[in-house]
Amino acid sequence: MQELIQRIGRARPTIDNGMLRIGPRLDKTSRLDALLTGTASRALSLADAVVQLCRQDHANEALPVLRQLAELAVTARATRTEERAGELLSLWEAPRWELLWPAEGLGARAREAGLPEGEITRIETLCRDFTRANRAVIPWSHVYEENQHPGCDAQTVLSLAAAMLAHVLLGLHARWPESFPKTEESPL
Repeated sequence: MQELIQRIGRARPTIDNGMLRIGPRLDKTSRLDALLTGTASRALSLADAVVQLCRQDHANEALPVLRQLAELAVTARATRTEERAGELLSLWEAPRWELLWPAEGLGARAREAGLPEGEITRIETLCRDFTRANRAVIPWSHVYEENQHPGCDAQTVLSLAAAMLAHVLLGLHARWPESFPKTEESPL
């Protein structure tokens, strides 16, 4: 678990250093640049929340945060035009829960963006763990079979969070390859 936490932690300096290199030349009118920088910032915050929840034995409670991180990873990898970036930014300005996590299309968008199908499929199937886990923490709740599901483990959640952060970094690399190089030290 500690190795995955460290891997997730290495994403911040990688992103910070890349942003320091490109910051002075960012186009303030670019919707694509706004989307990618905002997505990377949000992804770091979400990954940190996943780590904190997993450290406190709340891996199942981290699953909705992981789901949002997956959306951001797909967005970072798939969004390549100003027009699409503008559409997404507009959508995010008037959010609704059902718009944040559209069930249909995540797998297809992830495939188009180049994410391995297994990662997204695993995140989507963890929804069952989220709804079923930790139902036996109060006295006598354990007597019901439905309440005895152990849920997801921290190792799985952290592994998927690290993978999603790597996809965000790949999205930054696609836009600014000179500032986000693929190296041995990089979490990519």
